[in-house]
Amino acid sequence: MRLRILVFLALISLVGCSGGGGPDVRASASPNSVVAGDQTLEGPAKAYAEFQSTLKNAKSLSEVLPFLAEEQAREVKQMAQPDSLLPALKALTPTNLKVIGQELRGDKAVLQLTGDLEGSPSSGSATMIMEGGKWKLLSEAWSDAPEASPSPSATGDS
Repeated sequence: MRLRILVFLALISLVGCSGGGGPDVRASASPNSVVAGDQTLEGPAKAYAEFQSTLKNAKSLSEVLPFLAEEQAREVKQMAQPDSLLPALKALTPTNLKVIGQELRGDKAVLQLTGDLEGSPSSGSATMIMEGGKWKLLSEAWSDAPEASPSPSATGDS
C-alpha cells in the first residue's frame, strides 16, 4: 500500500526546514468545505474545519498560522519564501472532506478523516493539540487506501 502523507510540517521540510466517537461531520455540497450535517462543529473538529476553509481561501501562508501548533508556525515563519508552498499545499488538500471520528486524550485529539485526494478516495487523520486555549493542527496524514487508517506513528503519536 502506498502511503501518502500530507503533513503540514513534512511539506515544509521538503523545502529545507527542519478513536472514540465524536461529531458526525459531513462534506457540504461544495467539495472543498467541511460542515457538520445537522450539528454545530465544536472543539478540534471545528478548528480543523476552520483551518481547511482558511487554507482554501488563503493568499498567504501567514493566514493559516493561527491554526497551526506553535512549533509548525515557527518553522513556517523561518522559511525564506513560505508563500511559494501555498499552491502545492492547496493542491494536496483533500476535497469532499469528512470527519468521521474524534478521539480526545487530554490536550490532544485525533480526528479520523475521509476525502478525495488527487481524485481518489482516501483516509487520514489529523492530530490536534490544545495551545493557549485553542485547538491547533499538529499533523495530518493521508493514505490512498480509504479503508485503512494511518498508523499512530504517521500522525505523530507514539
